[in-house]
Amino acid sequence: SDPENPNLTNELLGQLMLMSQQKGTESESFLENPTFSTGDYTQITQQALESTNMERDLPEIRDDEIKLLPPIDDKNLEPEEVKEKQKEEIEKYLASLAYVVALNSPFSITSPDDLQENVASESNELLNAVLKSDQEMIDAYAQRARNSIEQIKEIEVPYILEDLHKSALSLAIFTAEMKDDVIVSAEDPMKSLASLVTLQKVAESANKLQSEMMNVLQEYDIEFVEFQ
Repeated sequence: SDPENPNLTNELLGQLMLMSQQKGTESESFLENPTFSTGDYTQITQQALESTNMERDLPEIRDDEIKLLPPIDDKNLEPEEVKEKQKEEIEKYLASLAYVVALNSPFSITSPDDLQENVASESNELLNAVLKSDQEMIDAYAQRARNSIEQIKEIEVPYILEDLHKSALSLAIFTAEMKDDVIVSAEDPMKSLASLVTLQKVAESANKLQSEMMNVLQEYDIEFVEFQ
């Protein structure tokens, strides 16, 4: 691995070289015919994941790229009233996000259940596109993502959601821009492995953000968003 440039591709190559050296010292036959098992690749991938912090590769979102609302700190309001006003801001924010998702979605959305089911289906479709090297479909997903990003930048963001919003926007931009680097090809197995590992890291980051948002919804007793 390269401590000066610890991205996934470098980490995977570094781990592969380390394993090759280890196998070479243990077996002369490996030097004559180097082969790796599925378990070897799994170990290489896991070690690369543990050595890489994807957040270093995410773009930084500047303050002027979002429309941040001022904090609700009216001294004339009781704490319960402050929280109620924060809840109203969050609900408006979520409704705006839902509108953007519906506007750019390849499927119709009439309820949160529709969204959850169809997002799972579309995620599988995208993964299949990556595995089949379907660049046309990948480009179509990336274009919808870019459209959504520009529209999301126009949404007013509650002050208490600043960090969460920036993290989600950063991940969305990173994902849209990696469209040319997620092709799986038998001719370049290392790049293919790096692509799949990157997608796994993106999924993990997305799940983390979703969990943080769910905590916010629970804290403010928000159960659903109306889809128009």
